[in-house]
Amino acid sequence: MIIDKSDLIRAMEFVQEVEKQVTSKDKALILAEATKKALNQLSQLNIPITPSRFKVWFFAFLILILKGVFNPSEDDILKAYLLTFNEMKGKKDFSPLEIEKSIISKEAEETLDMSRMALQEAISIVEKHIKQLAERESSLNVIKTMEELSKTIELLTQEIRALQKTNMELKEELNKSVRKMEVLKERLKALQEKSQKDPLTNLLNRAKFEILLEKYLKDLKNGKIKVFSIAMLDIDNFKKLNDLFGHMVGDEFLRRCAGVMIGELRSNDLAFRYGGEEFAIIISEARLKEAIVVCERLRRKIEEIRITTEMGVAKTTVSIGIAEAKNDDTVRSIVDRADKALYLAKRDGKNCIRTEEDVRLRKF
Repeated sequence: MIIDKSDLIRAMEFVQEVEKQVTSKDKALILAEATKKALNQLSQLNIPITPSRFKVWFFAFLILILKGVFNPSEDDILKAYLLTFNEMKGKKDFSPLEIEKSIISKEAEETLDMSRMALQEAISIVEKHIKQLAERESSLNVIKTMEELSKTIELLTQEIRALQKTNMELKEELNKSVRKMEVLKERLKALQEKSQKDPLTNLLNRAKFEILLEKYLKDLKNGKIKVFSIAMLDIDNFKKLNDLFGHMVGDEFLRRCAGVMIGELRSNDLAFRYGGEEFAIIISEARLKEAIVVCERLRRKIEEIRITTEMGVAKTTVSIGIAEAKNDDTVRSIVDRADKALYLAKRDGKNCIRTEEDVRLRKF
């Protein structure tokens, strides 16, 4: 049985799908079976159970189950284990995105290797034909009869046709490689875009926030832009909302908040999920005064969110801190100022907006 990285991607995506939505009975049974087999294997091998060891064996058995192998041979188990172990070893971020990225890189290397081999083979064939053409050309000097001339011309024609054929074959092979590389390029581009987004809210993630914020600060220093501000938003009492209504409702509230930002922000503003129940916004061409207007609109809209559940209506508010960018700012310095303003908003009773100027005036 062949087991490769695509099987591992499938297993990782299966787990991610289960984490995002209510688990069906069939999926729950699959997870339970993989868990049971992983624990049994660790027990039989007398290996102390740790999170990392369990994770390797869990995904090894999940791969096999998803392939329809419920009673795997020792060889199948070993194959699945080695694949999972080798991919997880030394990796802090073990995800389908990382695995798919490595697959694309490997495919690109293989495509380039095939192109190099085809090119080397073609060069060898061309050199051979060129040598033979040179020999035919030399023989023209010693031709004595029309028959010899006719035969030499025929041989020259054959060599030229062979060269043309080799050229066409090489061209086709290189075109195939170019097409394959274009496909891989598009897959890698899609993968990079996917890796920059938060899967729950579909907003850009913290890593992308820091990359873009650094670019904005650089453009500010270089005079490409004149002003911008950032806002840090934190959902109030989010833990309480989760405890009362469950994580599914909590996740839905985060999605609704993201929807408010997408719908209410200006076209040149950017929203990000910073982490947990915290969001970040880059507010373009805005000083503190303008940024407050933008954030107040968001605050009111989020305050209006209602999610009806069997436990009642889930609702809460948001606190916001704002900082305006300075020419000597770093990513850390401007985020720190916005965070301090956010903490002041929390201390002032939540469901409000505070700026770095409020922090300065109150010496918070």
